[in-house]
Amino acid sequence: YGYFQPFLIGLIGLIPGCGTSVGIATLYMKDVITFGAAVTGLATASGEAFIVLYGQGISKKRIFKIAAILFIFSVIWGTLIQFAHITF
Repeated sequence: YGYFQPFLIGLIGLIPGCGTSVGIATLYMKDVITFGAAVTGLATASGEAFIVLYGQGISKKRIFKIAAILFIFSVIWGTLIQFAHITF
């Protein structure tokens, strides 16, 4: 398993829409990605939240900050899970 999976899958998780979450779960169920990577990707998956925030008039800069914080914490926890060899 790649050590960069949580980072890469976390980036994929930032893509809006529920299809991303379905894809991540499917990759995990087929043993393509680690549990830590799946946790990271699903934690960063915001569905349509960023689109809704933008529609509410929230600035792009603030939305980017929210996404960055979400991504950083998700990658940290996903990496810790991966290195602890936690699986389900």
